[in-house]
Amino acid sequence: MPNSTEYEYDVAISFLSQDVDLARELADRLSPELRVFVYVDRQEEIAGTDGLTTFRAIFRSAARLVVVLFRDGWGESNWTRVEQEAITDRFLKEGASFLFFLMVDPKSTPPPWVPDKHIRFNLADFGLEQAIGAIKLRVQDAGGILRRETIADRARRAEELAAFMRETDQLRRSERGVKAVRTSALDLVAEVQRLATEASNAAPRLQLEAASHDVSIGLRTPRASLLLQWVNRYVNVIDDSPLVIRVYRGAIILPSESRIYIWEPQLLEEHRYNPDRSQSLGWCWRDQAGKQTTSSALAEHVVRLLLDQINSGGPG
Repeated sequence: MPNSTEYEYDVAISFLSQDVDLARELADRLSPELRVFVYVDRQEEIAGTDGLTTFRAIFRSAARLVVVLFRDGWGESNWTRVEQEAITDRFLKEGASFLFFLMVDPKSTPPPWVPDKHIRFNLADFGLEQAIGAIKLRVQDAGGILRRETIADRARRAEELAAFMRETDQLRRSERGVKAVRTSALDLVAEVQRLATEASNAAPRLQLEAASHDVSIGLRTPRASLLLQWVNRYVNVIDDSPLVIRVYRGAIILPSESRIYIWEPQLLEEHRYNPDRSQSLGWCWRDQAGKQTTSSALAEHVVRLLLDQINSGGPG
């Protein structure tokens, strides 16, 4: 087993630009105990060198463990294409023991050459804390040694977190922030629609219908229905703009329909989420208990809420 001095870095992280915040937080959380390479934080080391040669060397031989933040499109951008080439070269020589695929989008399809046991860590299922623990364990299995965090390390981490929080506060009071949350809401609606279509095709006798309008979507069956809507009150402030999910007994009027109720459907459950932003998840949704979740994970939860009510055995 190689010793801890044979590698320049314990961990090198490869990622697409939309996952830069997650890469930074991983590096921040790992760096107290491990030497971590993230391009955005090591530009001074690459400046003035042949970027392609430097990148190939880091991912091909200089890092003990390579962590890939994977979503569709990885390996197609300029830098991740270079990184993928170096990783595949190393894979052919060493096998997959140096590789850790962290699925940031569970819908994405990993490259066919990656063994299953290296792609089963889904961030939405296990969360950032368990991902960090798994990475540390893999480094130790490969002969790496965890070091103690210094005061300087801790100060740098505190400074980076403070900068992220200041930026988030500014975004919460800006049109740019509102547009980012709106994009997340539209992504959520689209994913709920996709999952509802999947459920309807798999079980047509449920008579599940789904229709959306802008940042709202309704799911309807004869037995139970669900309505999801992002309530945006201001063009430049995120505060007081909740995501509201309501579950009803019986059928509702869908957002795309021009109808009125003779009798209002019975409200069974209501859930509220507030837009939030984290270094690991980017823009996300926070429930009343403070738990953050991605649009993708929340979409699955929403459809399960409806299916659970249909299967609850209550009166239809």
